[in-house]
Amino acid sequence: MFFALCLVSMLAYSLQGTLMAGLYRRLDSQEAITVRGLCLALVMLPLLAFVPAEAFVRLPHYAGTIVLAAGLAALGAWCNARAFRFLPVGLTIAFMTTFNTLLICLWGFLAFHEALNWVQGLVIAAILSCVIGLGLSRSQVALGRVAHPHKGLLLCLIYGLCISLAFTLLSYVARQLNPFLAAYCWETLIGLISFAITVVRKTIARRPVFSISRRDSATILLFCSPTLIGTGAYMLAVTLGPVSIVAAVNTAVIVVSTILARLFFKEKAALLQWTLLLLICALLVALNLAS
Repeated sequence: MFFALCLVSMLAYSLQGTLMAGLYRRLDSQEAITVRGLCLALVMLPLLAFVPAEAFVRLPHYAGTIVLAAGLAALGAWCNARAFRFLPVGLTIAFMTTFNTLLICLWGFLAFHEALNWVQGLVIAAILSCVIGLGLSRSQVALGRVAHPHKGLLLCLIYGLCISLAFTLLSYVARQLNPFLAAYCWETLIGLISFAITVVRKTIARRPVFSISRRDSATILLFCSPTLIGTGAYMLAVTLGPVSIVAAVNTAVIVVSTILARLFFKEKAALLQWTLLLLICALLVALNLAS
């Protein structure tokens, strides 16, 4: 059940990320993040039907932690969007995934005393090596030809730090309060914080707060819908097993994203990339057996 939830979360996040990628490229990224967050407040409402009444009573005790996690996620989302300006897409995804996974393993050990055995550690290291290799092979631009790669790496590191802390804090709330209530409040607050940032930024620039059309807003609502399953499954998984294993399985997002990019955007994959994809899948099976 635990590993199945990890896989479901990873698949849902992969679908959502691939669908939203085209919109992020075409629209104002901060504004798109805001609309996505506000749409999720509607999309994820069904999760609240599975929350017991006593969890709502105890929610104020964890409100500060959830707000902090949402603020970290909003900052991480900004670093995510900016990093693509300084690094090739494949490398950006690979570095952000690697930093996030390594830091979650560290926070899981420090916060929850979740220690990996040596087999799990080796398998996760092998997965991350394949992810970086896949990122390098997917990059259309050589790293040496990028103007400011150090800025991109710094943004990827800040992203990993923010997102890993956000998910660790949220994992604590999910275990102490309720996974579905924690997931809903977190995603909704990310939207509200992003909205506040957008209002300030557009007010300073003296531009309309929202320039995204109703049609694009409806598309965002549709494309972000898999997050309902992704975040819900993730939060439920961390109540059943180690956060480091959940994060490691989610590194396979780059695998599914590569396959979906071929289906949706006709992006071709080379033989080396297919080899790495299959190897990552095999390593995920090994991680399941070692857990």
